[in-house]
Amino acid sequence: MKAIVAKPNLYDHRNIIKTAKPDRSILNRVLLRMTVSERFSVVGPGFEHPIDCETLEWGTITVPYVTCNKLLQSLKFMPGNTVTIAADNGQIRLDTLKTNHPDIMVTPRDRTPISLFQG
Repeated sequence: MKAIVAKPNLYDHRNIIKTAKPDRSILNRVLLRMTVSERFSVVGPGFEHPIDCETLEWGTITVPYVTCNKLLQSLKFMPGNTVTIAADNGQIRLDTLKTNHPDIMVTPRDRTPISLFQG
């Protein structure tokens, strides 16, 4: 998954995430699903937010809510008007800022959340 997104669009998304903040008791278990196709779509508990983007690579990932929130808070320190978002299993990158977390997972193209045949 890889896309270029305008920073004002991500600021709007940050406000939506703050508004839809889950209860503190489940906060560390909540995952957000991010999909890049023609648009960049973020789905969480109680919201879906489409964001205009320039798509570089289609894909879907799941990211912990807390990790996503921390990344969005770091936007104000990043130069430029656009941000390149890219992800692989275990990591997400905003331009040169890279965050590792074992719960960041790329969903395979067949949309199964995990591999059914682990060898």
